[in-house]
Amino acid sequence: METDRDRKLVVAVGHVPAHGSDGARLSELMVACAMGKLAVVKRLVAGGANPNCVNVFGETPLTYAVAAGRQSVVRYLLAKQADVELPHRPGWSPLMYAAATGNHRILAILIQHGADVSRQDHAGRAAVAIARDAGHFRCVATLDLRTLLAEAHRPPWHAKPHPKRKARADVFAVSARRSRLRDIGTV
Repeated sequence: METDRDRKLVVAVGHVPAHGSDGARLSELMVACAMGKLAVVKRLVAGGANPNCVNVFGETPLTYAVAAGRQSVVRYLLAKQADVELPHRPGWSPLMYAAATGNHRILAILIQHGADVSRQDHAGRAAVAIARDAGHFRCVATLDLRTLLAEAHRPPWHAKPHPKRKARADVFAVSARRSRLRDIGTV
């Protein structure tokens, strides 16, 4: 529910210049995400704000919401097609911010939406190492389990189909062709 205070925030934030005095590109959407103002975020996105904008530090509205622990804002941004892998350069992904802050619920949401658990930052650390260094062992357990499950579902490099067996799709294609020929009367 939007309050008068939220409306005043939109008016106040609406006057923020595109480039702040520190050279960072500020976005009213990023500020609203960090503050957890879901009603303001909804209004800004409906008004055309890009949920995938990236500032000069490589932060997105999703990273602001994750770092601030705003679960409802994270869910809304992901529903509006926010990219869980932005920025693509070797900076921190939203999953890494969740691991650093120890928010295992947001971590699980990001994993459900396809966040790469093996992605590494510029120092070569994955999210599990960041969570381990920060002492967030529930996040470490979640990330380790997800990594093990991903490896279990990956076929081994030496697994090849048997040469005498046809793929299931090929068998269906052959039988469909035969039935078509039978209908025509050539078989």
